[in-house]
Amino acid sequence: EWLRWRAQGARALAFAVQKDYQASLASLQAAYNDFIAADKVTTQEAVRLMSGLVGAGSRPEDLLAVLTTDTTKAASLRPLIVALHMYAGKTVRAPREIEEVAADIRERFRKAELRAVVGETFGQITFESD
Repeated sequence: EWLRWRAQGARALAFAVQKDYQASLASLQAAYNDFIAADKVTTQEAVRLMSGLVGAGSRPEDLLAVLTTDTTKAASLRPLIVALHMYAGKTVRAPREIEEVAADIRERFRKAELRAVVGETFGQITFESD
């Protein structure tokens, strides 16, 4: 499952960079089917992947549509889901701790978008690797 999650996630990012958002979302859904909920490593990878997808131009609403298909998995990604809602301009109520983590994730989204714009301007795109 872990390897399929990573491979499909990389594929989703590659499609997003190519601006093929429909194929990207299909690959993201395939990746999410193999996502291991409540695992710290895969949760961190999910945040990096979503940051990369946002940076490549994926709409937060589309990413949310995938992440909310499985309520058990979504529960383990609550800060990420709150961050995507907020980044989409929606008002969200959540416990303070989740809002604080979501604020950090939103900053990652902003930086990923900025890096993508700068990279496109200068002929390359790079995404955060932590």
